[in-house]
Amino acid sequence: MQLLQFVNFGGFQRNSVQQAKAIIVHRNALQRQRDPKRSISSLGHIYLKTIQMENSFEHLIHTHRYTLSFGLLFQFKQPVLRLINRKVHLRLLSLKSINMGTPLKNLTNSQLSALKEFRSNLSDLLGPYDTDAILLKWLRANRMPILAVKSPKNPTFHAISKCYELDTLYDSYTKPEVAEKHEYTAFLGYAKDGSVVRYNPVGLGDHIGLLNCISTYDCMVYACSFVQEDLVRQRKENARTGKDINEITYIFDLEGLSIQDLLHKSVLEMALDMGAMVQDYYPEIWGNVFFINVPSFFDVAYNLFKPILRLQVIQKLKIVSRENVPQTLLRYIDEDVLPAFLGGKRVDCNGNPKCTEFLRFGGKIPEKYYITNRAPLSPEDSGVTSLWIPARGVYNYCLVVRKPGARFHVQYHTENGSIHVRKFYRKITDFENPDIPTSDEYLDERDEKTNVLLISPGMRVQSHLVPLDYTNFVAPWAGVYIFRFSNSHSWFGARKLTFRIRLLESDL
Repeated sequence: MQLLQFVNFGGFQRNSVQQAKAIIVHRNALQRQRDPKRSISSLGHIYLKTIQMENSFEHLIHTHRYTLSFGLLFQFKQPVLRLINRKVHLRLLSLKSINMGTPLKNLTNSQLSALKEFRSNLSDLLGPYDTDAILLKWLRANRMPILAVKSPKNPTFHAISKCYELDTLYDSYTKPEVAEKHEYTAFLGYAKDGSVVRYNPVGLGDHIGLLNCISTYDCMVYACSFVQEDLVRQRKENARTGKDINEITYIFDLEGLSIQDLLHKSVLEMALDMGAMVQDYYPEIWGNVFFINVPSFFDVAYNLFKPILRLQVIQKLKIVSRENVPQTLLRYIDEDVLPAFLGGKRVDCNGNPKCTEFLRFGGKIPEKYYITNRAPLSPEDSGVTSLWIPARGVYNYCLVVRKPGARFHVQYHTENGSIHVRKFYRKITDFENPDIPTSDEYLDERDEKTNVLLISPGMRVQSHLVPLDYTNFVAPWAGVYIFRFSNSHSWFGARKLTFRIRLLESDL
C-alpha cells in the first residue's frame, strides 16, 4: 500500500518501462530521505529486470505469477510478491475500492443504483441465490468500485458454472471411489453464528496418492462439490433461522502433515491452484478459518501460500497452538457440536470421541488405485494430435460448436511435467467464416481486443501423472471454444502434449 501512494497501478499497461523507472526514482528519493518506514527496497530494479526479460510485461506477470513467486522466492521480498499477485494480476480498476466491511444497508443511493444496474446487466447469468449481498462480495473481492461497474467485463464464474454444471453437483455428482474411501473432509455442524462448519484433517490425507489416482480435473470438481454442498446447507439453515449468512467456517487440522508432502511439486501446484480458484470464484466464502495442531515448519507453509492469499482471507486466519485448541474453538462452536477430541463433548453413536462415524481421516491410499500407468492415448489413434510445446510457449486448439448444449470428450496427457490449461469462448455470428484464433495467439480475457470469455479455472494440470479423460464439459452457447495449453510457467523444459478433443457424436 505504501508503494501505491506513489505510483498508480490501476491501469497497468504492457511494456510499462516508464512506470518501472518511476518506481526507481521514488525509491532513490526515499533512500535519500533515509526514511526506513517508506523504503521501497529494490522494487524498481526487480521490475526493470522483469521487463527486460519479457517484452510483454503483463503477459509475463499473468503467465508466470507462480514461477515468480516461488522460483525466485529467496530473491524477491514479500512486498514484491504481494504487489505482483494482488495488485498487478488482479488489474485494479481504481485505488478506491469498496470497504470490505461495508454492509449492503450502508450503501449510498448512487451505489445502490449502480448495483441495481450491474444486476440488470447480469440478468441472463444470475441464479436465484445471487443476491445483492453476493454481488457486493464479488465487487469487493476484485477491488471494483461500485460506481465504476456498469456492465460485467468478465462474468467468468457464471460461465464456469454453466460449462461444468456446478449448480447440479450437490444432487448429481458421484465421487470417485478412491476419494470417497480415503476422504479427509467432513461437515461438522453449525457454528454459534449459524455458519456451516467444515473439518479438514489435511495432515492425515495422502495428497500424493490422490494425485496418482484421480486427474486434476476430477480434483477440481471434487473440491467444488464440497463448496456447493456447504452452500446448499447454508441456504437451508438461513431459511430455517431467517439469517443471511454467506460464509463457511473452516477448521484445518495439520496434525501429521509432513514437509515432504508440502514441498512435493505436484501437490504444491495443486494446492496453490485450488486456493486461488476458491478465492476467485467463491469470493469471501471463508468465514473464520482455523489452523490447529500446526507443525514446527508451519511458517514455511504460510510463506508459500501467503502471496496468493487476499487480504480478506489473511485477516480471517486464526493460527491456534495445540494447547489452546479447545478453548479457542469453543468460543465459536458449541460443545455439543464440537467433537470430544477437539475439546467439545460430542461423540458418535459408538461413544468414539474421534467421531469416526461421520468424520473422515484419509489414510494411505493403496497403490492398486493408482492409474498413473494407465495406457495413454497413442499418436496413431484416430483423431489424436501429438506435439511439443516449448518452454514459455502456448498452443490453442479450437472447435466450432453450432448446437448449444453439446458436450466435449476431452482426452490428453503430457510428458516432462504439468501443463497449464484454460478454456475460452468466443461468440461468432458468421459460422461460414468464423473468427478462429491462431494456434500461438496470446489470449487474455481481460483484453477486449481478444474478444474471449474465460470459461474454466486456470490450472496447472498434473497430466504427466494421470491422463485426462472426461465428458462432462458442456458448451452452453454456439461459438468457438478454445482450449489453451500453456507451458509459460516453465522457463526451460518443453512439454510433449498428446490430445484428442471432439464433440460427442450425438451432439454434432
